[in-house]
Amino acid sequence: MFSYKYILILFFFLLSYSLLSQVSESKRFWVNSDVGCDPFEVRIIKENVGPNVSVIQYDFDYSRTTGIFSPSSSKSYEYKSPGTYTVAQAINQDGIEKIDLIDINVYEPKKIDVDIYNCSYNELQININDNYYDIYYLYFKNNKEPNPPYIQIQELSKGENTVSYSSFLFPGNKLEGYIIGGFILSDGGKNFDGCYQYPINILSIEEEIETKIDSIKLSDDILEISLFYNPQKSSNYNIIVDGKIDSSYLTSPTINTGDKVIDISNDFNFKCLELEKINYCNSSSIKDDICLIYLNNITEVNGHLLEWNYDMDFDSILIYKNEKLINSTIENSYNMLDNQEIISGENYCYLIKGFINGKVSISNTKCIDANKNYNPLPIPNAFTPNSDGLNDYFLPIKKEVEDYKMYIFNRFGELVFVSGDIKVGWDGNYKNKIIQDTYFYKIEFNKNGKLITQTGKFVLIK
Repeated sequence: MFSYKYILILFFFLLSYSLLSQVSESKRFWVNSDVGCDPFEVRIIKENVGPNVSVIQYDFDYSRTTGIFSPSSSKSYEYKSPGTYTVAQAINQDGIEKIDLIDINVYEPKKIDVDIYNCSYNELQININDNYYDIYYLYFKNNKEPNPPYIQIQELSKGENTVSYSSFLFPGNKLEGYIIGGFILSDGGKNFDGCYQYPINILSIEEEIETKIDSIKLSDDILEISLFYNPQKSSNYNIIVDGKIDSSYLTSPTINTGDKVIDISNDFNFKCLELEKINYCNSSSIKDDICLIYLNNITEVNGHLLEWNYDMDFDSILIYKNEKLINSTIENSYNMLDNQEIISGENYCYLIKGFINGKVSISNTKCIDANKNYNPLPIPNAFTPNSDGLNDYFLPIKKEVEDYKMYIFNRFGELVFVSGDIKVGWDGNYKNKIIQDTYFYKIEFNKNGKLITQTGKFVLIK
């Protein structure tokens, strides 16, 4: 009958055998692992050579082809390059040399091919696209402990994995962790030593946040479209054009606070665009849309006639000339005549902005060289010299000009007023009388080295 002592010895022997199971072909020695990533250390951890053995030696780079044995004085070795290596044990037993072998597979620690989507409600969608490693594990830092260690969360399958991480958040809703790839050992065990760790460092998304376009801008050559939006961290965005996904953009899994700019080629086959934010964890999405404004044409017809088009009812439309606002309307119009402050030979560049629900659509910029003068100085067409403090003097809007002269004539051609100062206007008096009538003006001034003459008529209202 076996005593309890012998039963315990047998139990621990079997346990040790099962744990140290990376065994050689003849089962005369065991190594710590037969698969790993470089640099990879192999250690001889158990020997079972039998009686009457006088010599035990090892060769960690044995050639099965040549059979040449190069003994080593050590029982461990570090492989620094990927490849398949053979560890050989040579013993002398009863005067006979015996060789036992085991193959070691060393792999390069390649980066894992994985897509990570940070979803609402503290969930991650982890898509393993990788076929290099045999197995993958997810680790998070445990924020419940001081100097939190990384703890193994779960094995990840190839393809889609959904993970909830709310219990692992750090102060500030930060999440730290990594995915590691590993290999299956010859006995079915697993080894991850030295293999690549894919870092995870994100901020949590506790709830769904509406996606929001800031603006869209058509390039001046109308070949590029720039979309501006404030991206939600670690979210995936689709750009939908004419109902079809044009491109997909994933914001960084780390903290991202800046506006996102996306450039899209424009072939004039579409006018409107949608930004779609996708929650991969539950396949839901949120969309926001905006349409382009095209500034099509500028022609010179009693001024500069601007024509544009769009497919969205904007709350307001603003028109800019040389970056200065010249007109605004809440009506959805498609053209405007600009006949103010235009000087022959000067270049004028126009741009349209449409506003809707806090978003702005910005047109391309088109420019034109003026061939004629159109009201170079803004002049009123009437004034009321009644001493009420409002519109009591006839004069242009004050501008920075040189060599200014203004002449005013009545309908009989008589000169009734002259001014050499743009700040000094006519009060309506001529020969101590104020007569309601139509009058004519001639203004001369120098602007940017050009002598300009401007004429017109106005009404004195008594």
